Amino acid sequence: MTSIKSFQHALLDFDGTLVNTIPSLYKAYQEFTDIMHINASKNEFDRLNGPSILEACQYFKDTYAIKTSVENIFATYQKCIQKHYQGSDFFDNADQLLELMQQNDIRIHLVTSNNQENVQPLLQKFHWAHFFSSQTFGTEVTTSKPNPAIYQHVLHKDRSINANNSFVLEDSIHGVTAAHQAGLQVYAIAEKNIHLRLQDKGAIKTFVTIDEVIKSLLS
Repeated sequence: MTSIKSFQHALLDFDGTLVNTIPSLYKAYQEFTDIMHINASKNEFDRLNGPSILEACQYFKDTYAIKTSVENIFATYQKCIQKHYQGSDFFDNADQLLELMQQNDIRIHLVTSNNQENVQPLLQKFHWAHFFSSQTFGTEVTTSKPNPAIYQHVLHKDRSINANNSFVLEDSIHGVTAAHQAGLQVYAIAEKNIHLRLQDKGAIKTFVTIDEVIKSLLS
């Protein structure tokens, strides 16, 4: 990874990258599928890591021929998420990473497919809001990761961001694909078993822990 001195912007995913929300989101998914009388599948949950909640709800309606409206499905899923999500905590050294970038005058941009209603309470809980120069949520675009629209939207909002002065940190194949297709330098933090797949989708380098990211930036 290039030295921290080379970057002016950092575009960071939230769920699974900075904050360990995946277990909470999986509990919400399990509760939701139980309510909807759908058999829960870890593979299905993993495939929905990237698309927005609304897109996931459209997927459920289409896949399982659910008769109620997407809006009603969304309301049910959102209640399940809110029940579990706020118990999440950030990954070790996530706050140190944010502080390091802020101290080095890197503008930090939050880029998440999640909703503002879910993310904002955690930002307040962790006292993180001041770190972010901008926040972009999945509701701001019509198609979410792996489509590059959300990153293209960030580039449109802040014309000072480009492929040479910024980097993206993602945790999912969908997220890496979206950032890479938007023409950005993308790095990934995830379990080792998907590192080769992340690299195949465009990740320049992969990490297991945030501490490894910090060390790489300081090298």
